[in-house]
Amino acid sequence: MAGAGGDAPTGAGETGDFSIGERVFVPHVDRHYEAKILKAEFKRNVDWPEGQWYYFLHYSGWNKKYDEWVEATGLVKAAELGVAPGGAGAPGGKGGGAGARKAPKERFAAA
Repeated sequence: MAGAGGDAPTGAGETGDFSIGERVFVPHVDRHYEAKILKAEFKRNVDWPEGQWYYFLHYSGWNKKYDEWVEATGLVKAAELGVAPGGAGAPGGKGGGAGARKAPKERFAAA
C-alpha cells in the first residue's frame, strides 16, 4: 500500500510507524480525536524531499465524508496513551460520548 509518491525508506515498515487498522489519536487545537488508519502512503514532495508517511484516517463515530489524509507528524498511538481502543475519551478531551462526537464537525466547520 505504500508508494504513490516514492519508495519507502530502507528499514521502515511497510506502513511506517503505524499499521493499517490501528487506532490513533489526532491532535487538533486543545483536543485529541480518535481515528482508525485505513491506508498508508509514503510520499515525497517539495516540502519533504526526503519523504514522509501519510495516513488516511476514519474518525471514530463519524460519517466517512470526514475521512482524510494526514501527515504522520503528531499522530499518537492509543496504546502509548494508555487508552483502550474505542475507549470513553481522549487525552486533553472533555471525556467521551456525545462530546467526542462533535470533533469532526468542529474541525471542518471553518473549512
